[in-house]
Amino acid sequence: MDNLVGKMLGPYEVEEQFGSGGMAQVFKARQRSMSRLVAIKVMSPLLYDDPQFEARFRQEAQTVAALEHPHILPVIDFGEQEGVLYLVMRYVGGGTLHDLIRKGPMPPQVALRYLTDIGSALDYAHSLGVVHRDIKPKNVLLDAQGNAFVADFGLAKITAGGGITRSGLGVIGTPHYMSPEQGRGMAVDGRSDLYALGVVLYEMLTGKLPFDADSTVGIVMKHISEPVPPASAANSSLPPALDAVIAKALAKDPADRYQSGQEFAQAVAQALG
Repeated sequence: MDNLVGKMLGPYEVEEQFGSGGMAQVFKARQRSMSRLVAIKVMSPLLYDDPQFEARFRQEAQTVAALEHPHILPVIDFGEQEGVLYLVMRYVGGGTLHDLIRKGPMPPQVALRYLTDIGSALDYAHSLGVVHRDIKPKNVLLDAQGNAFVADFGLAKITAGGGITRSGLGVIGTPHYMSPEQGRGMAVDGRSDLYALGVVLYEMLTGKLPFDADSTVGIVMKHISEPVPPASAANSSLPPALDAVIAKALAKDPADRYQSGQEFAQAVAQALG
């Protein structure tokens, strides 16, 4: 997987690397035939210790490629070359929601816009039985106009049977955004994604995470057992009505949460008056 810059992956000429993680590296590339830029996610060879990984990768890639929604980053191709498995996605050059949050808390109406867009993408995917499993600001990409696109749909499921986990707990996900049931290693459904979306909203409004600790296990245990700190305590300009909305979004029991992204966004809009 090293030194792909300047090489061809299928019909794509790799130009530069602009992201990496434990499971993949991300490159900007050019599709010569269309003269367009694309993003290519190259899967880590460490995942290949599962003999069924390639078959699962192809199956899930086809599922994700079939998702068509204005706020889901399109997967336009996938392939394998000399043992390298890769996904090809639309290239958007506006950074991530994570980059935006690092600049500080955003106005509630702006946060509501992103919440609504991400929630509608999740509702659509959930209606087709696709659960993301790793909703976080780094997985929400922005274009030059600030439109949001949820990326990496299905990637957690692709890797779920492999030898790698990103939390070190034997479960797939990112600890700061992980629902209690996900932290326990239980089966998850769309309501786990909506919990993570609640964490993202808290972070957009306050610039802080609701739960943090010195270790992965400590973070997960807080999600499982501690009450949600009021967002209005972290950002005094927020209406206290939002605290109850966020508390419901981050309820420990999935049955007590909002059951759709639309319901969640409507509750936030009402709390903002």
